[in-house]
Amino acid sequence: MKTSARLLFALLAILMLASPVEARRLDPDDARKLMEKGDILPLEQIMKINERELTGRIIEVELERKRGMFVYEIKILPPDGRRREFYIDARTGEIIRRK
Repeated sequence: MKTSARLLFALLAILMLASPVEARRLDPDDARKLMEKGDILPLEQIMKINERELTGRIIEVELERKRGMFVYEIKILPPDGRRREFYIDARTGEIIRRK
């Protein structure tokens, strides 16, 4: 199993303990199947595509299905200490929302 897949599964397993927010969180098996089918990009590739924006320590990662699309929600603690959230299209790697 690739390192990126292991990282994604570990993060998703930890995050499954949190209560759901208005979207459906995907379990690690669903995420693996989606990656194998090519429906979503692995987290490692998402991070590489957006490396300039996603600098700092990763606090939390969730893979969700929102409004019919798969979205990575990534929370980052950058060097300036102000937590940031990014919502990224899991299929394309495009940042669709910043907080």
